[in-house]
Amino acid sequence: GGEGPPSFGSLKAPDSPRDLTATAPSAPSTEAQALAHYHAALAHQASGRVGAAVRHFRAALALQADFPAALCSLARAQSSICDWSSREATLVSVRASLVRQLDEGACPALQPFDAFAVPLELPLVLRLA
Repeated sequence: GGEGPPSFGSLKAPDSPRDLTATAPSAPSTEAQALAHYHAALAHQASGRVGAAVRHFRAALALQADFPAALCSLARAQSSICDWSSREATLVSVRASLVRQLDEGACPALQPFDAFAVPLELPLVLRLA
């Protein structure tokens, strides 16, 4: 075939710098930023850098307060390094989040065996099981 390269006839250089901003990608959403911090935290945690993981879990929650997986992961990470700085507030939030998830029929962010790392009342642990 005598076909040449594809035609880009409809593309043209912008007429002014203003045209560039119209097509510039937007900043990541707050949810995407929170998710990025959450995944960074998981990577740090898996590499044994739990202090860094705690900072990223907190950053994720600062961006998206309703993030049960980050909240439960923060509680477990804090317990593993004996970080008691905000333990009670974190546990209150974990309990409330778990009850809400269970009441809504959602899969809880804290699995039954992970509940051993977070002090929970027996009725809540039984609901998780």
